[in-house]
Amino acid sequence: MNLFTDSQVFAHHYEYLKNLKGNQSQLFADLIQHFTTINQRIEDFFSMIRPYINYFYTADENLHDTFLHDVIVGTKEEINGYIETIVKYMIDDRKTNKEVEDAINKTLTLSNSVAMIIDAVEAIDLYAKNTMIISIKAGMEGTTLTTIAQEMSHLADMVNTVSDEFQQIIEYLNTLRIKFGDTCQNVDAIIENYLTQLQIKLNNSIGDIIQHQKRLSVNVESIVAYAEQLKANIQKVLLEFQIEDIVRQDIEKILFAIEALEEIGSIHQDESKILLWGILQKLISLEHDFMHLYSRASTGMTTMKNNVEAIAADYSKSSESVFDGSEFAIEKVYNSLEYLQQETIRYIDDILVQKALLLDISNDVVVELYKFQDFFHKIQDVVRKFDVVNMLTRIELARHQQLQKTIASSLSDISIMPKKIKKIVEESENLYKDVIGTMESTYQVYKQAMSIQDVILKNCAENLKKVSLKLYESKKYYVDISQQIERNLNALQQFLEQKVEEIEAFKDIEENLKNFSVVLLDAGVEKVIPDEGLIDKTIETLTAHYGSDYKGLMLVSLLKEYSTEKAEDTVIVF
Repeated sequence: MNLFTDSQVFAHHYEYLKNLKGNQSQLFADLIQHFTTINQRIEDFFSMIRPYINYFYTADENLHDTFLHDVIVGTKEEINGYIETIVKYMIDDRKTNKEVEDAINKTLTLSNSVAMIIDAVEAIDLYAKNTMIISIKAGMEGTTLTTIAQEMSHLADMVNTVSDEFQQIIEYLNTLRIKFGDTCQNVDAIIENYLTQLQIKLNNSIGDIIQHQKRLSVNVESIVAYAEQLKANIQKVLLEFQIEDIVRQDIEKILFAIEALEEIGSIHQDESKILLWGILQKLISLEHDFMHLYSRASTGMTTMKNNVEAIAADYSKSSESVFDGSEFAIEKVYNSLEYLQQETIRYIDDILVQKALLLDISNDVVVELYKFQDFFHKIQDVVRKFDVVNMLTRIELARHQQLQKTIASSLSDISIMPKKIKKIVEESENLYKDVIGTMESTYQVYKQAMSIQDVILKNCAENLKKVSLKLYESKKYYVDISQQIERNLNALQQFLEQKVEEIEAFKDIEENLKNFSVVLLDAGVEKVIPDEGLIDKTIETLTAHYGSDYKGLMLVSLLKEYSTEKAEDTVIVF
């Protein structure tokens, strides 16, 4: 029986195997190259994502060059430092504020002097009015005295007018005192109710963020684990395909056996059956090998797809997991830090406004105090005029004995009033000088302290804006690298989703080998192991024809490989 010459189908499969032998090196190389490319793409992807993972998802907040340490803890320490600086200066400022408030309160004691002056002037005014009544009753004799009494009453009115102006200043100073105290309370409220609370909120938020990032790191750790699985899976697939030489030898054995059927003209029919049996066994073996390679490659691709999908899912969890709301976790963290930083700046601005107001109030107090000088000048002028009027009254009474008897006792009481007023004014002036001196020196110290604190507070605000810039740059890096990772991850997924022709080629080979086996089986080739004696006889015929050359050795190896007595030296690999 000579299937090689009698069957076109047999000839077709022979040619197919010859082509397969010539192409199988490239076939294996292409598939290995494909998996090597996948391996390189995955390695490139993880080379890119690894620094991102190490930076953003390291769970140790004490480790430098990490998101938790550099951004989260770093921002907390910076903002805390600025808040503590602000609070320290504001608390130190309370002493100066108290000194200013005490100085303002001291100015209000001048109102007691005004009250005493007004009491004295009221007595003079009452005397003047009584004198006018008596003088008018005296007729012509009291005309001059009436004029003098009118002048005395006019002077009393002048004092009352000046005193009213003074009282208005006192009332305005009291308004400034209240305003100053309220403003100090506003500053204290910012410190106690806002800055201190903000500091507590900052520390709590940072604590929440750290715990949140540690929870996210679990998802990221799984990404790293999947990466290791990917690499291990690819190495297994590549290892499976390191059988190229064995496959080549097996194909050669089949080809040599087919050629032997044609080349050995004297071969017995039973020996031909032995060769066909050997061909069938090797075809079935190759069929299984290619099926295994196809299955291993396909399964490997599916596993890689699943691993990459799992990586994508866990990466999505790490980037989209919410923190205190519904926004992406990291973005929410940045927003939370930026809010705290902006709130601190806002409170600094509020403090600066309140402190400027305190300085303005202090300046207004000094300006108002200078108005007292005019008051004292006017009162002193009136007191001098009272002395003159008193002298004229005594001269006039000396001319009119009757009038003197009537108002002498009252005049005696009133004549001491100018001296009393003068004494009050002198005491008030001394008090005023003390008050204005205290207020001026306090204001200058306060102004200088304010100037220094303004610089410090403004520097804090500017440095906090730099914190904002650092947050912006870090957030931009996060967004940029996240987008890049997402693009590369999508590209990797799309690449793995593509149909792999190199893998499908192994399936086609397996089907062709299977078809060839069917042809042999249909032609009556037996699967069972033939008689050992026939195998040995066929080996003798092959050895006699081919000697010890390569083809002969390969044919002997083919037959002995599937006989019951296999020799260890029959498998030859070149």
